[in-house]
Amino acid sequence: MRKWVINANFLNLLAGSLAIAMGLLYIFNLPQMVSDAIAATRTWGWTVELTGILVIIFAVSKNTVQRSTYPLLAIIVLLQFPPIFLWIAFNGTIVGDGTSSSAPIGHWLWAVPHVLLAIVSTYSIYFYRNLNSS
Repeated sequence: MRKWVINANFLNLLAGSLAIAMGLLYIFNLPQMVSDAIAATRTWGWTVELTGILVIIFAVSKNTVQRSTYPLLAIIVLLQFPPIFLWIAFNGTIVGDGTSSSAPIGHWLWAVPHVLLAIVSTYSIYFYRNLNSS
């Protein structure tokens, strides 16, 4: 029984850490978005980062109920669907309003970290369900 708790906490910390890293990528504009895309991606980055921070706080805190972490993980999973879809949909095209010659070209590889974060978060929720059912 103890093994499941360690794995669930590890997965929660991993998902929270990945969410923070993912948020920082977009807050600091690593994909080099231009004009109208910057505001949307920075807002998304702050949302994912703050959710990841809350997941880590709830995962390490002994005073809060562990169940508080799993709705946050579900939010992280749901937040990954728009970027996954958009990076795949804009594969090979200019991302942005097209007014800048230095606008980035979309590529499906940018969706891979989002898929990884969604898988880790989903797996953590799955572990929690198995922990409660056994």
